[in-house]
Amino acid sequence: MRNIACLLCMAALVGCSAAPQQDGAKPQPPALSAPMPPPAAPPPAPPPDGAENQAGKAAVMKVLVDTMAPWWTPEQRGLLFYIGYYSAASAMCDTLEIDQAKVDTLMRTKFLQPQGKSKGPAAVNELRFRKEIFLMHLGMVTGAVMGSHRGDLPGFCNDAADMKVRIPGASNLFKLSR
Repeated sequence: MRNIACLLCMAALVGCSAAPQQDGAKPQPPALSAPMPPPAAPPPAPPPDGAENQAGKAAVMKVLVDTMAPWWTPEQRGLLFYIGYYSAASAMCDTLEIDQAKVDTLMRTKFLQPQGKSKGPAAVNELRFRKEIFLMHLGMVTGAVMGSHRGDLPGFCNDAADMKVRIPGASNLFKLSR
């Protein structure tokens, strides 16, 4: 009953919005008969990276660390930030590509295997759960890194490209030129 009343109200609104025509022509919706507004101004540039922004970035990172603390050791949280940096750089910078095989190896050896006292293999449900938590936290970290570097994309990409050259072998998560 409520749906019928809603449809009747919508039909009444549509009927009221069309202006009657004297010459028998079909009524035109008001939006088509009015001139188009000028395009919106481009969005303002992000503010420079001042003390305010640094404090905001630190607060975001603290929230991320606190969110991940129940699930991962400090070493694992550091690795998540490390992988998140590379993921953000490969997403934001045209010349950089993450080496998925290296990331998969890190995920499998450092996050999916049971840690601490547990020596046996993880159950299928536990592996699936750990992978889901890993991917969720990696997405959060990657998004935070992307957001924190949006104001200076060329500088961020230059720093990441420099890292690709400076950091050797397996520690570098970018695909290296052969």
